[in-house]
Amino acid sequence: MKISSSLKILGIFAIISVIMPLLMPLGLPVFIIVLLSYIFIYATLSQSWNYIGGYTGYVLFGANMFFGIGAYVTALLLYHYGVSVFVTAFLGAFLAAGFALLIGRPTLRLRGPYFSIATLAVSTTLSLFVMSELWLTMGSRGVPNLWDPIIPRVGREIAYYYIFLTLMMASALVGWKIENSKFGYGLLAIRQNEDTAPVLGIDTTNLKVRAFMLCAFFTALTGAFYSPYMTWISPDSVLSMDITLSPILMALFGGAGTFFGPIIGAFLLESLKRYIIFYLVPGSSAHLLPFGVLLAFVMLYLPNGIISLFRGRGFALVRRKGEANKS
Repeated sequence: MKISSSLKILGIFAIISVIMPLLMPLGLPVFIIVLLSYIFIYATLSQSWNYIGGYTGYVLFGANMFFGIGAYVTALLLYHYGVSVFVTAFLGAFLAAGFALLIGRPTLRLRGPYFSIATLAVSTTLSLFVMSELWLTMGSRGVPNLWDPIIPRVGREIAYYYIFLTLMMASALVGWKIENSKFGYGLLAIRQNEDTAPVLGIDTTNLKVRAFMLCAFFTALTGAFYSPYMTWISPDSVLSMDITLSPILMALFGGAGTFFGPIIGAFLLESLKRYIIFYLVPGSSAHLLPFGVLLAFVMLYLPNGIISLFRGRGFALVRRKGEANKS
């Protein structure tokens, strides 16, 4: 079976990423491993948002609720019962997917800003619930001492590096599969003209809900491993607007509706964010200003994202499916 150029590039990237920690004895600083781990986290979140926001055009403003579900299921079971994240992660992911199914049926009947506002409202309600129900979530105090019993404390940065790399690669492969499947062409039809899609025999509601559930699953899975990685979580850390907005900005910056776009956006913007936080204005939200400026520039001059710069130069992987069909 012929392997597409996009999968070859993804494979080369995976090989390089696997090798990176092996360079630590040669002087590669731990900071690089930590930085790449955060990049993999946000690349997975951005890719997950892309399933619903990029391929269907439904801008989700509540992805942090799925991240929070995964994070809190793992945190509470780990804190109270010592259950490993390798068990709780998938429990949280399936619960988040089920929650997406529950709220997706009514909210995905809304369009444009109405869908975005509805998901933001659900996310805000969940945040208020977590803050107020101290008996269950410990409220604003957070859940501490989240050390996984399986992952050793010595070398844990490398262990989580490979975990987040695996999540990013898995989400990217799902994105590639979406782009090259009947399911993906159905999502594209919804984005281009949802009113005429049913004429072609496309069940628009079913496809949107499936994409929404995929987004919830991978977002919650990432949140689940984030909990023991940080060893402490609170509503401010896992239900923050940064978890919602940053993946959107990264997908739009890199190129929404393409499976490489969110990865490129995450690498560029998360690197910039960490540089600003650690070197320019420590511990602040100063990165939001350059993020906004860059996004405004891209939306004005590169509306299809940074990845559009590579179109027409032999990189078939960056074409949207609609363009590929015309060529």
